[in-house]
Amino acid sequence: VLGGVPQTVVRGIDSDTTFSPDGQRIAFARANAPEAGKFALIAVNLDGTDEHALHVGAPASDVPSSVAWSPNGKEIGFKLSRPDGALGGIALLSVGSGKVHEFSTFNDLLPGDFKWMPDGNGLLALYSQKGPDYFQRAQIGFVPSASSHVTPITRDTSSYITLTLSSDGKTLATVQTKTSQNLYVQRTGEN
Repeated sequence: VLGGVPQTVVRGIDSDTTFSPDGQRIAFARANAPEAGKFALIAVNLDGTDEHALHVGAPASDVPSSVAWSPNGKEIGFKLSRPDGALGGIALLSVGSGKVHEFSTFNDLLPGDFKWMPDGNGLLALYSQKGPDYFQRAQIGFVPSASSHVTPITRDTSSYITLTLSSDGKTLATVQTKTSQNLYVQRTGEN
């Protein structure tokens, strides 16, 4: 906000956003960029200048919804859709070289939003376990570096959306949701 008037910095953001550790750049994903049918991971200055595609992938429908810049500034994690036949995964993009390698893949869970631990030794992630209600119930877990295993932090009947982690990694904020359903019976009249 400049002078009390909101200013558009970047348009066409199709994921969450993440900031470089030095606070100078913003990264995000954009569908149908640089052309239709593809997606790009993009970094820009805080004022929206110096926009660069760091990685281009396809198809556009696989645009990652979650991105997270590593604490050392060298990598950006992004959500993978169906990597090598798995249900979900997380990849790492080298900011310097543009090369991508897998961080983790999961056959039985779907990762959602994730944040790096401050020491860079893993990620806190929302995830949905494969099963009858896995789109309705996300839990929070820890994913160590280079592991396909998630250590649950929450194990309850609630669901969680969004993650925010303090800079020291000791405080996690999220939104807890609970679903309740009601059944009503109405008599239509007696014959």
